[in-house]
Amino acid sequence: MTLNKFSNWMRVDLHIHTDWSKKTKQNDYKGNFSVDTLKTKLKENDVQIFSMTDHNIINYEAYNEYYDAYNPVEDPLLLVGVELDIVVTGGRPESYHSLLIFNHSDKINAKRLYDALEAKYTEKGIGDYDRVLSIEEIVVLFPNEDFFFIPHAGNTKSILTSYKDDLNTAQKMVLLMQSAFEKVPEKNVSRYNEGFDKHLVESFRKKEDKAYVQFSDNHNAANYPCTGKEGSNHEFYYLKGSKSFETLRLAFIDPKSRIMSEEQYSSLEGQTNYIESLRISGDPVLEDTEITFSPHLNVLIGGRSSGKSLMMSMLGEKIDGVDSHQNIYDVDFKNANIKSFRDASYQTVTSIPKEEITYINQNEIVSYFEKKNLLVLAKAAGKEDEYHFQKQQFTQHKDDLNNLLEGVLDKYNQVGGHSEFNKNFVLHGTTIESLLSGEYVFKLENEQIFKEHDKQKLIEDSFENLENLAVNSTIFKQNSFLEFSDEELKIIQDFENLLSLKKSLVQEKDLKQTKKKAFLDETKKLVIEQNKLLSLSARRKADALDSMSQFKRDIGQRFSRLAQLKKTTNQFQDFDYSLQKEMLIAENIRLVVEIKSDLSLNEIFLDGIRGGNTSESIYTNLLGVLSGNKTIKSYNDITVETLRRKSKALLKEVYKTLDNPQDYLKYEDGSTSERNSPGFNSEKYLQIILHNPTSKFVFVDQPEDNLGNKFIAQTLVEILREVKFKKQVFLVTHNPSIVVYGDAENVIIAHNDGSRISYEQHVIEDPSAQKEICSILDGGEYIFEMRSKKYNIQKLLKDNENE
Repeated sequence: MTLNKFSNWMRVDLHIHTDWSKKTKQNDYKGNFSVDTLKTKLKENDVQIFSMTDHNIINYEAYNEYYDAYNPVEDPLLLVGVELDIVVTGGRPESYHSLLIFNHSDKINAKRLYDALEAKYTEKGIGDYDRVLSIEEIVVLFPNEDFFFIPHAGNTKSILTSYKDDLNTAQKMVLLMQSAFEKVPEKNVSRYNEGFDKHLVESFRKKEDKAYVQFSDNHNAANYPCTGKEGSNHEFYYLKGSKSFETLRLAFIDPKSRIMSEEQYSSLEGQTNYIESLRISGDPVLEDTEITFSPHLNVLIGGRSSGKSLMMSMLGEKIDGVDSHQNIYDVDFKNANIKSFRDASYQTVTSIPKEEITYINQNEIVSYFEKKNLLVLAKAAGKEDEYHFQKQQFTQHKDDLNNLLEGVLDKYNQVGGHSEFNKNFVLHGTTIESLLSGEYVFKLENEQIFKEHDKQKLIEDSFENLENLAVNSTIFKQNSFLEFSDEELKIIQDFENLLSLKKSLVQEKDLKQTKKKAFLDETKKLVIEQNKLLSLSARRKADALDSMSQFKRDIGQRFSRLAQLKKTTNQFQDFDYSLQKEMLIAENIRLVVEIKSDLSLNEIFLDGIRGGNTSESIYTNLLGVLSGNKTIKSYNDITVETLRRKSKALLKEVYKTLDNPQDYLKYEDGSTSERNSPGFNSEKYLQIILHNPTSKFVFVDQPEDNLGNKFIAQTLVEILREVKFKKQVFLVTHNPSIVVYGDAENVIIAHNDGSRISYEQHVIEDPSAQKEICSILDGGEYIFEMRSKKYNIQKLLKDNENE
């Protein structure tokens, strides 16, 4: 058991009896009591603060024996205490039990308090087994004593039972005193809190700041930590702090942050690694020191140019995963060594994966919004991969747009340019006369027949599918990791045989297809040859039929190409190049990546056509270009290459925007980082990075520079209190709320005398440290004072006066 340099969790047991309890209660102790036995048991169970609280008496002899051999480093701290029977006139039962734990840990005061109690009982003429005092008598008896009042509140001798006909009085009394409740079942806590809250104004309610503790109530030191004389082993409660009376005070003021049950402590998410310490030795600027860090919240404070930010920079220099720290100081950190929990000894640099680290330099938060670069925020929130995926959607969107444009250009090119587009289709009168003649001719529409029976596309697709299946089957079979059985290998072989069989079937169909085509082609040749043997007028009719077929093909091709051009231009102009992608980056906060389309593609594209009409479609305007009624601006021709150069130039800004989309944050109320102040955005940013589940180490230099006081007091401190038990946090700050309400486990104070920089380590439960913290932080004294005033005491006093 050693003294901690930071506030740490410790077992506390303030309810242990000695054999002197038998002097005031019949058969109240089992076995022989021994101070040495109790000390050994306490150390075996890692108890660091305790009290010997006998019934209505203080065993000053046991206190003397313990204090005579007390080692403040190795031994648990013993606070003077007693368990009193407190009488309630008219109560049923008339008395309840309460611990009184005094701010004393020495022989003189133990004997003085013993004498005061004994004198009071003698004055009242009360026998040893009938000792009781009223709360009023206790207050008068110890008017200047600093003590905690810890009544039983859940079993026999409960304060609530004695005051069951007047609970209001009991509740107000407990609120007005330095107190906690002992022996309260967990299921009753919320009901008790509701009872307290009704005496408080709204702003003081539902604070979870009423303290509930469980101690062993041990009556048999030889069997410690048993409860009572021979009960089951006690499940310890943990208080956070150091070995001092002030630890109790802060725990009872802020139980949510400083008191845990055995179950809560066991479920605490401990760090598998953390920065354990930093040692500076032999440096010309920095004083020799060794600083031990808390696994939870470490704050660095100091005056202007004191070296507090230098310490943060030093830590950044000593961790290989930090790549963003700013070393702006003319100090060589070679004389500083660091040690993480995983390091066997001090290292020049410790190794921590960069994805586990969030490191924010001073004023860096607000700059992210000013530079409009939220990639860093996405990284800090553990969302970098998702951010890049969202950006890839914009690249794909750009490719889709470009493919649509190329489709338009391809179909434009197929139409054939100005001369081809304006080519006339002529069917001569003689051809028509021949078509209408009554001559007999041979006729075969072989292309139409073949088209109706063409299976070539199906054949090609089937071949491709079978080839892919065969390749994948081979890869599948050769995968030794899958450990195929003989039966499974036979199934695979049967499947491959099936593929081979189907491949033969497709080859057979392909051969039949080829033969059909050859047969039709040969038949067509025979028809042509036979028509040559007919009369002149019959031959003219045969030629006219061929011309008519070609005429229909040419017209059909023209309309088909124009239809394809219309289809692709419609797809292009209907394409919405605006795009918005969102990702949840923190609770109720989304990171939005977006581009907006101020102009339609119709407007953009037609800006390149002289005489372009935006009320008409791109297709109609391109027909105007092809017909010669319109031209491409700045060019003398209408070739596809000219149209490509022009359209690419027109879409350059759209492509550029898609390459660099805008990003911003969208908040729960619908507002965005674009329309909020830098301070408001910084608040949201800090919330995001502190809640990043992948980050195990957080370093922030003076976050309050860009934050509002209300946010710090109401939001930031609550976030810190939550996340500091999940990750190690380092903050440089000059804001007392962060230190005090954030309940920092470790306070490092930087000093600069002009020639040397030094660092001191403190805990806020140390009264002398509180004074120094107050002298450095503006408003620190007020914050400490306000923290100690948990309740609206003035209202309670006024209510008591009215009653």
